[in-house]
Amino acid sequence: MSNNIQKIDEFLSSDETCLLINQVGEEIGCFYLTAILYLSNKQEVKVSINSGTLYQNQSEDLFESKKVKIFNSNNSKEIDKLIKKNDKQIIISDYKNYKKYQKSIKCLNGYENNTDIKYFLNMLGISNADLINYCLANPMMIYSETSKYLINNKNYSEETSIIEKNNFILNIRKKIFNNKRSGDIRETFLNIKDEAKYKKLNFLTY
Repeated sequence: MSNNIQKIDEFLSSDETCLLINQVGEEIGCFYLTAILYLSNKQEVKVSINSGTLYQNQSEDLFESKKVKIFNSNNSKEIDKLIKKNDKQIIISDYKNYKKYQKSIKCLNGYENNTDIKYFLNMLGISNADLINYCLANPMMIYSETSKYLINNKNYSEETSIIEKNNFILNIRKKIFNNKRSGDIRETFLNIKDEAKYKKLNFLTY
């Protein structure tokens, strides 16, 4: 039986128009978004993220490239309107809507995220136990942590242990993530400065 990552990959290459993912929580939802963007890039599928709004204007693609729209919404009335459209779209939502729509459209359950994270990391060629455990505990950090590891995996386990002992950087990154979602540019900038100062600008040289 295929897992959720394989199902997302299959959806992107299929003629199906709608996929709903129960994100469970924002941190796990961030992981699934990372996986979607990675798989879309591999398949050369253009992605547009609508940030939970049905009415954001989208420019027409004159070259008819493959594309998928991503919506983040827990509003069932909005989802009803979305699934009536012919656009190829992925809706990131909650468990309530997963239960409501699972018999009418293709739905994936984010409660299987542990299996999905392990599969995704294996897809990236990552077998480092420290990194895998860290990503399982912190799904929202998967993009940044795997990016660092793939650029420079030397001594990664030591860096992971430092992060686990001192949650200062993790807390800053969570603040940055929440600031971006709320659109607070000033706080985002200040937190990024704090992270850079704390790490003495050694972001990729561990």
